[in-house]
Amino acid sequence: MLNSNKIETFIKNTLQESRLYAPAKAVKEQMRRAHFSLAQVTDKVVRPAPREVFLSLTANCNLRCGACCYGRDFMHGHQLPWKIGAQLIDDCKDLGIGNIRLYGGEPLLHRDLHKFVERTADRGLNMYVTTNGLLLDKKIDQLVDAGLKRVSVGLYGLGEDYDAYVQRRGSFELVRNSLAATRKRHGADKLPMSLDWLLMRGTSKPETVRDTLQFARDFDMQIYVNLIHYSLPYFVKKDESGDNQPFWFEEEDRPLLEEISGILLEVKKREPDLIRNTERGIRSIPDWLILKDQMRIPCTSYDMIWIGPDGTVQLCFVTFNLGSLHKQRLSEMLFTDKHRRFSRDAFKLNCPNCNCGYDKRVNLHRASREKYTPT
Repeated sequence: MLNSNKIETFIKNTLQESRLYAPAKAVKEQMRRAHFSLAQVTDKVVRPAPREVFLSLTANCNLRCGACCYGRDFMHGHQLPWKIGAQLIDDCKDLGIGNIRLYGGEPLLHRDLHKFVERTADRGLNMYVTTNGLLLDKKIDQLVDAGLKRVSVGLYGLGEDYDAYVQRRGSFELVRNSLAATRKRHGADKLPMSLDWLLMRGTSKPETVRDTLQFARDFDMQIYVNLIHYSLPYFVKKDESGDNQPFWFEEEDRPLLEEISGILLEVKKREPDLIRNTERGIRSIPDWLILKDQMRIPCTSYDMIWIGPDGTVQLCFVTFNLGSLHKQRLSEMLFTDKHRRFSRDAFKLNCPNCNCGYDKRVNLHRASREKYTPT
């Protein structure tokens, strides 16, 4: 029988020599790749290792995005109470989970958001808020005073495309003005901000890609390319007739996606710090969006925890329910037999599969690294 501790020791010993020549970050990445490869041989080495909690504070939202069900039929009306949130943050500290993402819905609508930020900062944990940006200029001073040091802003197109997708006229100008006011008061050196740009059918055209990159430059923001989802419970899926939604890409869209990927790669090489995605991740984008759940690359969700506004605790965004914060504390749910079993099931894709963490998965998976590295 394979002993996971012995296997870990073997991997460390195998890579020990590289510590003399490579930076610590590079060695750590080599270790992760070696472990990931071994896990495909025996899932016994897969075990929970949560590094980040994705905390959806509220299901309320001030937009009605076409592909998103928050604010409508997903956990409608739910908000995580501050008392439960405070316990959760304390448990993250005690469990060694060093990163918390605060989002929603629209987290700026949660009246206690500043308390979440302040407590997370007081506990010495890394944290950032993901927002649609509409209210950012009105809330940012209080949040920065509470300890916020990083913001990400969801972006779903530009101009009229954005307004049509969020189903609220004039929203794009409001977001642009909000970002301008925020950046004027809080420079990039004090408040790093990034764009979480959603690549989906309808709003993604080559000229839009170039304009979106310029939008990021204008506000001293990095950009990360997110992909339209097909498995998340709060995103639209196939309709009753089985037809795909208009936001999804199909095989006939491959030339468009290849062109978009090419534009991103060109800019990535010229301005590596502008785009957070890796070159391999960018090259893999057409396959992820066209193949959807047939893109079978092992999952890394064993390193995260997702928490819904109703207190639901899951291994990931999609499934693997661990319990409810209204009944148990987080510390009572993690590292249990269930948590370990879910971690192995997620790695083996015994689930609906999704494109979450696609960039990281491609870079850890040996066959994908080879496939998406240019010859």
